[in-house]
Amino acid sequence: MKHINWSELTPVCYSIATQEDKDIGVAADLLFHNIRTGMGVHAGSYALGPGYTPDYKALKALWDACTEAERQAVNTEFNAWLQRMKEHYQELCQLWSDGDKSLNLRCRMMTALVTPDTDDA
Repeated sequence: MKHINWSELTPVCYSIATQEDKDIGVAADLLFHNIRTGMGVHAGSYALGPGYTPDYKALKALWDACTEAERQAVNTEFNAWLQRMKEHYQELCQLWSDGDKSLNLRCRMMTALVTPDTDDA
């Protein structure tokens, strides 16, 4: 089963939202578009540096190799990730804009906040 770790993409999603002046749902769709095309074509796609910039080509290769059933599963995971971001919207926005914390710490905290609890799986 092929899998995209959407939680790890939360910071770049916020970067795209900020740079494109879009809400988080639209930014998530733009990020998914980047994955399907294999390149970060939207502003903010590369703004966080190598530690938090997705390998768009590798993600595209994964997407292209998915069967229809696997694509449906990836889409379901995407929607669940988007729902978790909506549920934690206030906290994520506070972390994203907290200039007292390093970018690395903010990104790690944002990722952790929307990572599903493995006990629930």
